[in-house]
This record gives sequence, C-alpha cells and structure tokens, in this order.
Amino acid sequence: MKKLAVFVVLCTFVYVAALFAQPATINLKEKYAPNGSMPAVIFDHQGHVSKGLQCMECHTQSIPQLKDQTTGEALDTSGNPMAVFHNQFCFACHQETGGPTQTCNACHK
Repeated sequence: MKKLAVFVVLCTFVYVAALFAQPATINLKEKYAPNGSMPAVIFDHQGHVSKGLQCMECHTQSIPQLKDQTTGEALDTSGNPMAVFHNQFCFACHQETGGPTQTCNACHK
C-alpha cells in the first residue's frame, strides 16, 4: 500500500512538472508571424522568469494564452501580429517596466 501511495505521488509530481515546464526561449516569428519581413524575435522566457515575473503577469488563467497588457483580457493574435505584440504585449509591458523598446534590433535579431 505504501509503495502504491509513493508511486501515485511521484506520478502526480511528474505530471504537474511536465504541465508547467517552461521553454528557455520562444521564437515569436515562427509561432505568430512566419511570413513577417523582420528578423525573428527570440523571446527569452527563462530570462523574464529569472527577473521575478510570475506566469499570470503575461498569461491568462489558461496558460499558454497570452494576456493583453493593456486590458488584462486574452491577447487576440489573429490580427496583425506586429501591432498586437508592439502595442498590447511587448511594448506595453516594456514601457511600464523600462525594458528595451528603443530600436527594432533590440528585439529583432
């Protein structure tokens, strides 16, 4: 019985860890704008997490759904990705926190 309980706890831990595993980087061009003309933005997910950002600051309760930083609602990425990410996600947060937004090459590399 003890072995079964330990096994169930271990399986639950592995399942939860896999569910919340975070990629170190995310290629936003590949995911949201594969036909875009600018170089890819390689989002440093782990870098943002290491600065103390919590999941719900960027995501809705339905991870991986992104949160519109201007309204707090789910980010609608079906329109113009450039406008959405510049105005409602990346720039909105970076302008509030002092992150880089001065040049295109700060993010597009």
